[in-house]
Amino acid sequence: MSAGQRMSFAALFERHPEVCIPILQRDYAHGRATAVEVRGAFLQALREALDKPEDDPTLPLDLDFVYGSIDSTGAFAPLDGQQRLTTLLLLHWYVAANDGCLADFMRRAAPARGARFTYAVRPSSREFFDELLDWQPAQRLGTSLSAEIADQPWFFLSWKMDPTIQSALTMLDAIDARFADAKGFYDRLTSSDRPAITFQLLDLQRFGLSDDLYIKMNARGKPLTSFETFKARLVDHVKSVLPSQSFTLHDRQVSVSEYISHKIDTVWADLLWEYRDEQTALFDERCMNLVRAVVIATRRHGENADDALMRALRDGKEAFSFLRYHEAGCLDEAFIRTFVTLLDAWSGHKGGIRPLLPAGCAFDENAFVERLLKDATGLSYTSFVQFTAYCEFLTSHIEGSAEAFGEWMRVLVNLSTNTPYDRLDDFTRSVQSVRDMLEHAPDILTYLTSPAGKSVEGFYRLQLREERIKAGLILRGENWRAVIESAERHLYFAGQIEFLLDFAGVLDRWEHEAGFTWLPEQEADHLAQFASYRDKAFAVFEDKGLRHFPDSLWERALLVQGDYLLGVRSNHSFLHNTERDESWKLLLRAGASEVALAKRQLVKDVFDNLNPNCSVEESLSALVQSSFPDEPWRALLVQHPKAIAYCKRRNVRREAGGRLYLLSKVRRSGEHAELLTFVLYHRLLAVLQSGDDINYVYVASDEIEPYVSGTFACRQGRLSVLVKPDRLGLSIAAGYLDKGGGLLPSSFVDEMTSQGFGLVEGQMVASVSLETAEKMLIHIAVQAKEWDFEQMPAA
Repeated sequence: MSAGQRMSFAALFERHPEVCIPILQRDYAHGRATAVEVRGAFLQALREALDKPEDDPTLPLDLDFVYGSIDSTGAFAPLDGQQRLTTLLLLHWYVAANDGCLADFMRRAAPARGARFTYAVRPSSREFFDELLDWQPAQRLGTSLSAEIADQPWFFLSWKMDPTIQSALTMLDAIDARFADAKGFYDRLTSSDRPAITFQLLDLQRFGLSDDLYIKMNARGKPLTSFETFKARLVDHVKSVLPSQSFTLHDRQVSVSEYISHKIDTVWADLLWEYRDEQTALFDERCMNLVRAVVIATRRHGENADDALMRALRDGKEAFSFLRYHEAGCLDEAFIRTFVTLLDAWSGHKGGIRPLLPAGCAFDENAFVERLLKDATGLSYTSFVQFTAYCEFLTSHIEGSAEAFGEWMRVLVNLSTNTPYDRLDDFTRSVQSVRDMLEHAPDILTYLTSPAGKSVEGFYRLQLREERIKAGLILRGENWRAVIESAERHLYFAGQIEFLLDFAGVLDRWEHEAGFTWLPEQEADHLAQFASYRDKAFAVFEDKGLRHFPDSLWERALLVQGDYLLGVRSNHSFLHNTERDESWKLLLRAGASEVALAKRQLVKDVFDNLNPNCSVEESLSALVQSSFPDEPWRALLVQHPKAIAYCKRRNVRREAGGRLYLLSKVRRSGEHAELLTFVLYHRLLAVLQSGDDINYVYVASDEIEPYVSGTFACRQGRLSVLVKPDRLGLSIAAGYLDKGGGLLPSSFVDEMTSQGFGLVEGQMVASVSLETAEKMLIHIAVQAKEWDFEQMPAA
């Protein structure tokens, strides 16, 4: 006899008078709420086997070994396999009821009072199976099978506390959902000649194993990990996906199933071990992250992927087991070939994956793989576009050179990094473009410079234009490659360097000549200019963005040249390093509009003013101090860096009439100031004498204007002032600070009138420009020291 005797569940009762789950075993667990994946996968496998024709060569479905021992009465006590056997019992009962064969099933499983399949774990479990197998279900109308069972007079409410019974009820509902339409399955299960489902029965005593030994083996209490389950089912699954595919293993041809089975437990395991969890020393989750990433990279929208699937794969909220992948059609030929190719290509290198790209490549495969294995759902659309490009080249051009692979990845990294991805559709279009270009991947630069290169879609069109220009330059020689790649490697520019091509005159030549027809001396000049502007850009921008310059020197230097601020909804921005819609990168990218290009030109103007004989900071200071902008608001911002510093979110609001608000946040409903009054306040602070008091009142409403308020000391009493913005500039109101009320002295009125004020409702008022307001207020603050306000009777 072989190691185990193959038999069906029905034949088990012909061999043994009783099957009793021993007391040492745990409760029936396949019906637990936490076992939904295990339950679903097992029932699916059973249904698929029963749906196949009787003469299908893949039948019977083998459920592997069932271990157990036999007592003196011949009763069989399963020590491993109780979950499968219990599920088979419930399935046989259910299909027997569906096919009208319950009498035959009772003859086999319960010929006398009491079931021949029982649990010794607790009496309630035994009693439940006794009653269930003796019950004939009626046709149900809208109620679940478990609810109908629980409603029977023989069902005790206390049984709901029994975990085995609860699991059995859950499993019966799952069977009902999957087999309700089944007919003729009972005969297929109980056939003596060709049963659809079998297992291999192994008597431990006959094979010299003791119960004690197996109890110890079975007492680990550690369930299979999702990776172990996935691995086992994948090995079986690939037989049907690539039935005729063979691989070379140890100089012999083997099936894909044997190949994966061997590699995943040897060299691939050695590779994944390098990325194991430091606390658990397991790499199971790492491998499942790789599976998820490869599934995403091999989906084709409209063919084997939909939006719901792709979102579920990326967001990480839904656990993906073998069953979930299988039901979604993810484990197809594209997945299997890519999965095998990647692991084979990466294996055999100590300390991590075998590098496949040249050193210094734009795509850092080592860092990427480490991030992927730790959490595939944490990767951005940009990262998945790049990973797709990596996988597609490797599977389609596995014999390609490392240099060609590196050039392909450089181009795709640049394109994807500088393409915005707001929706899944954006990602899908980029991936489709990757596949459209794939046949040209071994010589991607030549393809980009050809007329066909214009037709590439799915990426930001100006970045594509940039890549076509750079491809043409690199093909001209290594000098261009050196300066271009050094500029691309700057972490902040991240491959987006069209502004340098523009500043060096290359962009203009490309646009007007559709290529390069340079004389040697012309090319040398453009190359030198590119390198010069690159060095200046490196001096101003560091890896995370704009270098810190004191007192907003860089922003003020740009404002000297012109209005560089970018519009953001209702505001204008001084720009950030990282905010996508108001970043320095966006200014440098410019776009195609004349306004955008003119703003980028201001950066070139500042670069041109950088003195190579001194530091950047010294050059910017000299530029700010020696020039005066022609627009008043720009001049004030250049002269008063505190106004820029106040804008914590780097936003200002321009209103009709030229008024400019300094925003602490992004709306006028948040605290804000107004430029003229803010500047006046800080100018007065610098010159007012001791005893005078000046304050700035910030507001958080678009219905109230920010203002300056204060009082000036007099010989007797105090003079109050209030300054608000108005349509002509600033409105000043000055009066006697007296709670009891009073008239202004005629000498004060005369003096204020001579300064341009008018008497209105007991106050001296004037509407003037910022410079005039400053002079007036300084003058009256000095003059007030000589005034003596005496309270006068009301008129």
